[in-house]
Amino acid sequence: MSQALVIGLHQMDLLKNSAMNPSPNLNKLQYAIVSLLFEYAKLRDPVTPLEFTLSGDFLGKFNAVVGVVEDVDEAVFLVATLPRYTNTVFVALTRGQEMEVARLLANLEDYERENMMHMQLGEVAGQPHASEVAEFIPHATILMPIATADILQSIPPVTTITGQEVRFMLVLPLSKKELECRNTLGHDAMIDMFQKEGKSLFFH
Repeated sequence: MSQALVIGLHQMDLLKNSAMNPSPNLNKLQYAIVSLLFEYAKLRDPVTPLEFTLSGDFLGKFNAVVGVVEDVDEAVFLVATLPRYTNTVFVALTRGQEMEVARLLANLEDYERENMMHMQLGEVAGQPHASEVAEFIPHATILMPIATADILQSIPPVTTITGQEVRFMLVLPLSKKELECRNTLGHDAMIDMFQKEGKSLFFH
C-alpha cells in the first residue's frame, strides 16, 4: 500500500498580522484570490492577511488569509494560502489556532515549491514531529476536493484568476488511526471510515 510522503514542519516567524485594507505585501493575484474566497466562502468583513517566513534554508515569504465564515452556528475560521510559488490554494477549516494552521498549509506550498511539482487530490503528507511543534497538529493531512465541505461548495476546484490557472484544495487532518487505515487497507477503506465515524473537517 502507498505510504504518506513526509513533509517536515517548519516553524513560522510571523512578520505581518494586520487588517485586510491596506496590505501592500499582497500582489494582484493574491488580492484576487482573497476576493474570490470572500465572495464564494461568504466570509465576514474584515479578513486578516498574514505574511511570514518558515524556518529553514529558504528565506522567502509566505502569505495566507484568515476569515470567519458567515451563516454557521459557531465560529468557524477559513484559513487559506495565498500562493507566491505555486498555483495551489490550500484551504482548511478550524475553530481555533488559525496561525498554526496557516503555517501547516504554508509547508504544503513550500513542498510544491521545493520539488517543483503539484500535489494531487488524495495525497497524504505525514507530519512526523507534529507534537513537537504544536499539540493540535495531526499525524498527517490529506488533500480533498474543495467541495468536500458543504460551506465551500461554491469555490471552484480550478479557475483562471488574472490570467493564471489556480487550484483550490481542502486540507483535512488525519488521526493516527485514519492514517494507519489508509496505509494498510488503502484510500477507499479510509474514506469508508470517514463516513462511518463522521469525519470532522476541522483542525481544531
